Amino acid sequence: MAWNEPGGNSNNQDPWGGRKGGDRKGPPDLDEAFRKLQESLNGLFGGGKKRGSDDGAGKGGGFGLLFIGLGVLAAVWLYSAIYVIDEQEQAVVLRFGKYYETVGPGLNIYFPPIDRKFQENVTRERAYSKQGQMLTEDENIIEVPLTVQYKIS
Repeated sequence: MAWNEPGGNSNNQDPWGGRKGGDRKGPPDLDEAFRKLQESLNGLFGGGKKRGSDDGAGKGGGFGLLFIGLGVLAAVWLYSAIYVIDEQEQAVVLRFGKYYETVGPGLNIYFPPIDRKFQENVTRERAYSKQGQMLTEDENIIEVPLTVQYKIS
């Protein structure tokens, strides 16, 4: 006999094994789970008062949210302030637009609002090539290639 047929199930259990009365042993109620989550988040962020309480608790403002926001900003600043220089590179740090220091390989930090860094590969040989035309004494036009090789010191 099916569980929902009238008169067939003497203890009135639902298919999940819980009773229809107050002592339910079935799956948790989603509304109740969301309400508990919302109350815990309100307590963390200094949210409004809880339902049914009129004692003025929870009116402390959003200090929890403020601290989390400041923590996120500090983490983003720290992520942008830390940089790595490879073995072939060097960096020049300018503080307020003036030379402050030359930094070698490794993990380094600088302060982005007041410092600027310029990172360059100093071991690579660079080349600049230019071609030009020239008129000779016997009135011929020739192509003259020019190549300059250099390293940054």
